[in-house]
Amino acid sequence: MNIILFPPQPKLEHTYFVCKCNSPTCGFCEGGLSYCTVCCAGEGELLEECPGRKLTEEENKANYEAMQQRWKDDLEQYQKEKYLYGTH
Repeated sequence: MNIILFPPQPKLEHTYFVCKCNSPTCGFCEGGLSYCTVCCAGEGELLEECPGRKLTEEENKANYEAMQQRWKDDLEQYQKEKYLYGTH
């Protein structure tokens, strides 16, 4: 039996869109919005690392829904700890 070992792949960083319109109402210029020009994901769709290719609409939707659940779980945990430890 031959075993082929592949070296670990380096993590891919997102390549964030940089807007140069300098408009005071631009969410990108003001630093509030994030969008990866490689995977085409933005904000709640962004994974911890870039897959290195454009995500499908289904993948973006699944990522967003997973992030929504994670935010909900984090909020519930925060509320429990706040109640338990008397910081309310």
